[in-house]
Amino acid sequence: MTINKLKILKFKHQFLKKIDLVKIIKLKNLEWKYGLKSHRNWINKNIKSSDLHIFLLNDNNLVGYNLLRKRLYYVERLEKKRNIKKYYFYFDTFIIHPSHRKKGYAKFFLRGINKYILKHDFFSLLLCKKKHVKFYKKLNWKLANSKNLRLIDKKTKLNLMSYNNKKLDFKTLFISIN
Repeated sequence: MTINKLKILKFKHQFLKKIDLVKIIKLKNLEWKYGLKSHRNWINKNIKSSDLHIFLLNDNNLVGYNLLRKRLYYVERLEKKRNIKKYYFYFDTFIIHPSHRKKGYAKFFLRGINKYILKHDFFSLLLCKKKHVKFYKKLNWKLANSKNLRLIDKKTKLNLMSYNNKKLDFKTLFISIN
């Protein structure tokens, strides 16, 4: 395992170079085979200028990618009769190039992303298949309690997981991911 050659870089969408966008699209298409044009259209439609592209590089080659989408949520405070507006990160798209899997890169990468989330004092949410839950749990992500945490704009059978949500003070929190 050559973890010492790995580096993590972050770019806000507004500062992303076109050549890097092409690399992201090609990497995503290895896992989700919707076609390059479809991936580009999805990015153009869904990514905001402040969303964060995180790259995992090995010898300056893109081997991993994550998208953190900065989104608003509202906490209803009945006692104060006003809602509090705050931010969280929607952890969208996490991929390691197929030829670099089973080398410890995913754990290294997720630890770096977790540090970034903590540094910004946000909590984060992700949706994943059941087969990935164990991996995220190993790195301190928790299955969300569906009674307390609900998505309002997406119906899914995927597992909702959260990270760094200890400070949240709510009975029920309704969250939009778009």
